[in-house]
Amino acid sequence: MFCSKVCRILYSMSKKQILISIIVASIILVCALIYYFKVVQPSNQPPPPSQNQNGVEGTGDFNVGVEPISPAIEIAKPDLDRAIVVSDKTLPAEVTSGAVEKLKTVIAVAKKNPADYQAWTSIGLYRKMIGDYQGAAEVWLYVLNFQKQNHLVMSNLGNLYAQNLKDYPRAEKYYLMNLSLQPNNFEGYINLYQLYKNQYKEKIAQAPVILKQGIEKNPDSIILMIELARHYKVAGDIKSAQVYYEQAIGVAVKIKDTSIEKSLREELAGISQ
Repeated sequence: MFCSKVCRILYSMSKKQILISIIVASIILVCALIYYFKVVQPSNQPPPPSQNQNGVEGTGDFNVGVEPISPAIEIAKPDLDRAIVVSDKTLPAEVTSGAVEKLKTVIAVAKKNPADYQAWTSIGLYRKMIGDYQGAAEVWLYVLNFQKQNHLVMSNLGNLYAQNLKDYPRAEKYYLMNLSLQPNNFEGYINLYQLYKNQYKEKIAQAPVILKQGIEKNPDSIILMIELARHYKVAGDIKSAQVYYEQAIGVAVKIKDTSIEKSLREELAGISQ
C-alpha cells in the first residue's frame, strides 16, 4: 500500500518537480555525511599508549534512548592552564610523575590543536588518575558537546560520577547514554546493575531489571545470566535463581566451556538441596 501511494505521488508530479526533489534530497544527504564525518566521528588520531592501561574505563524507567547532550547546551571550554594538583596520595611516586608528565604532554597537544578531542579525552583520563575528579568531569563534558556519540567518554563519566564524585543520578544518566549507543556491551549493564545494587539505593529494585534487559539484548551473555542468578540466590528467590543458572549452563554447553559448565552445575546443585 505504501509503495502504491508513493507511485501515485510521483506520477502526479511533473518531471521538473521530480528533478528538483532529487537535487534537494542529494544536497541534504551530502550535508548529513559531511556533518557525520567532521563532527560525529571521533578523531582518527591514534590514542596515547596509556589508553590501554587500567586508568581508562571503557568499556527504567529504563529509557536507554536518552540523548547524549542537547545541542542547545553550551559547555564552557575548560581551562588548559588549570593547576595540576595530585590529590590521590595513594599513587606510587613513579606512577604520579608519569601521569603528570603525560598530562602536560596532552595539554600541550590540545593547546596547539583545540579540535583534537582525543587529546582532550586523555586530559580527563590523567586528571582522574591524579585525583582531579572535577577537572576530569569538565573535560569529558566538553568533549561530549562536540562528539555526542563518544561512548567511551560516556562510560568514563558514568564511572567517575559513580565511584569518585558520588553523584548517582548523573552516573545513571551517562551509563544509560552509553547503553543507548552500545546495547551489546555487557559491561554497561553490569556497571548500571552495580550502581543500583550497591550505591543508588533508591533504585535498588531496578538492579535485576537492568540485567534482564541486558539479557534480552544479548541472549548468549553468560556473564549477565550468572550475575542475575547469583542476585536471586542472595535475595532468596531460589526459583528465579535456578532459571538463570540453567540458562547460563545452556550457554556454557553451547560454547563448549566445560569448566564454566561444571562450576555452574555445582552452584545450582548447592541451592537445589
